[in-house]
Amino acid sequence: MKIHAMIVEDEQMARKELMYLLTEEEDVALCPSAETGEQMLQLYGEYEPDVIFLDIHMPGISGIEAAN
Repeated sequence: MKIHAMIVEDEQMARKELMYLLTEEEDVALCPSAETGEQMLQLYGEYEPDVIFLDIHMPGISGIEAAN
């Protein structure tokens, strides 16, 4: 069984590095990533990931606000 993971990160290089690291794990399937808390809220309802790698400091809704 694969774990479905979502990355929420506004910095492109950090997002790409985390995506690379997670694709190296055979039991992890990546959901589409988000750059903002607003995008995360939209994608979460559609994909319902098992785990979210969530940046705290983002423009607009912060990671903490989005997590609540």
